[in-house]
Amino acid sequence: SGALGEGGETWVETSVSGPGNVEFNWKINLPSTSGNLQFSIGANEARQIQGNGGWLHERVYVPAGDHVLRWTYRRTVPEGTTPDPTGIGAWLDGVDYTLATEPQVTTSAASSIVEDAAESGGEGIDDGGAPLTARGVVLGSSPNPTLGNGTNFAAPLSVPSAFTVALGGLAPGTTYHARAYATNDAGTGYGENLYF
Repeated sequence: SGALGEGGETWVETSVSGPGNVEFNWKINLPSTSGNLQFSIGANEARQIQGNGGWLHERVYVPAGDHVLRWTYRRTVPEGTTPDPTGIGAWLDGVDYTLATEPQVTTSAASSIVEDAAESGGEGIDDGGAPLTARGVVLGSSPNPTLGNGTNFAAPLSVPSAFTVALGGLAPGTTYHARAYATNDAGTGYGENLYF
């Protein structure tokens, strides 16, 4: 971006489909309070820098749906004398966008097995590049149960990546198949099928 006068701005934008993550490097060379460099997802400002600094690396999550990503360099005037705009500007480099994928999770072997209950769980390996919206263990009488055909025992998202859930209401003398699962905006990933 070249020199800008009072109230001037320049911008560059691109369109993407989420969920995913955009990474980029940027910097600004402008007297403090004289303007800023903003990154927005649609109408929502996600990042802003100002002042006179070196290169910064950013990684920003882009939610599901179609979005316009825009980097805008805005020039304002601080109190007092208007600074000389010659030789100032903003820079953007190394923009890279990666789609999010389903999370990866492993299933923990069942434990504390009694007549009508047990415990199982899992551990997250990779969130797929998107925040988790749900996780837990799905149980069924056939191999590889899913959320669509099994019984869901949800685990809180607030606990660490390894989690354990109580499996209740089980029928005595029955073989059950269990799989840990984790869900984000890209879909649901399942761990390996274990039975008890």
